[in-house]
Amino acid sequence: MLNHPEDELIQLQIPTAGSERDSSYLMSLVVEQLAETEKRPPRDVLNDLLLPPADRFRLCVESREAESGTLPMEEGLKLFQGGHDLLLASACSAHRPQAFYPRQSFAEAQEFIRRCRFGQTEVKCYAATIIAPVPPELQPPLFPAGEEGDLADEPYEWRVTLLAMQALQTIRSAIERGNAGEILQGVSRGVSANLCDALATMSPGDSQARLHLRMIWSRSRHRIPRGIVPEVAFTESDFGVIREAARRLRESFDPRPERVEGLILSLQAEPAQLYEDFQGKVVLRTLIEGRPVRVRFVLDQSSYAVACDAHRDSRRVAVTGVLQRDPQATQFELLHPQRFQVLPAEVQTP
Repeated sequence: MLNHPEDELIQLQIPTAGSERDSSYLMSLVVEQLAETEKRPPRDVLNDLLLPPADRFRLCVESREAESGTLPMEEGLKLFQGGHDLLLASACSAHRPQAFYPRQSFAEAQEFIRRCRFGQTEVKCYAATIIAPVPPELQPPLFPAGEEGDLADEPYEWRVTLLAMQALQTIRSAIERGNAGEILQGVSRGVSANLCDALATMSPGDSQARLHLRMIWSRSRHRIPRGIVPEVAFTESDFGVIREAARRLRESFDPRPERVEGLILSLQAEPAQLYEDFQGKVVLRTLIEGRPVRVRFVLDQSSYAVACDAHRDSRRVAVTGVLQRDPQATQFELLHPQRFQVLPAEVQTP
């Protein structure tokens, strides 16, 4: 027997014995009672009960065109891609908050995204769902709700979805108050240029449409921090502000040069043209976040000659610059390369 958390007179009787036929019938009654209490379709309630412990991130376009349960293919793809990119940006913020992520390669964030799944789409408004697994709570919390923004003690996977809604709420509130500058101050609340770009990607093509983003929290987690709302919505007029915020956040980010080491995989020289400097393209193999990757950068003529000798002799090299992931390729770009050098023989690996 389960009691309603607020009304002791409402109870659900869960069958624990009897034939399979009787249990199925009684469970159908349970689903119908839950649906009536929550004012939702029984099928939606049943889908929730069948899911493993997970938050469900619901992306919904409300427009006259979407009432048929369809969208133009390009707009539908943008909805799915935007949801993916938004959760990835939140996963990076959960790892380390900053205004912009030139490369979203944190191993923890990438693993979180790999574990997410797309749910079944819905009709009336065109809705896509991303299922984000979260660890269950092992025991009821002493305090039902934490302070606003107090997420440090939550599991990483749940911080991602909480931060996603906290960031979206920050953007929504700033626009409503007519103070877009508040978006730029929301980095600690999960706002980043990457998240704003992802949100802008989902902008509906219909000027009268609305984009609803809703997080349906896992039934295995009970402690929702105060001040984090489960749903926000944006109209076409909001996305200009969001795109500008993304640009400003990118510009405010001061990238830190990083040193990378490895073996040269390939070289490509382009002869200098009139009034143009020589450019020698180098591709290096190295480790980033513990994973083998390729890094591409450009050297001047004298450094390129040194790189050719290092490649011939299978010597490891080092170079410093700003790493940025190329979204159109499986490699990284190293911007503003400097201090290129061949490593001493004693640090060479077999």
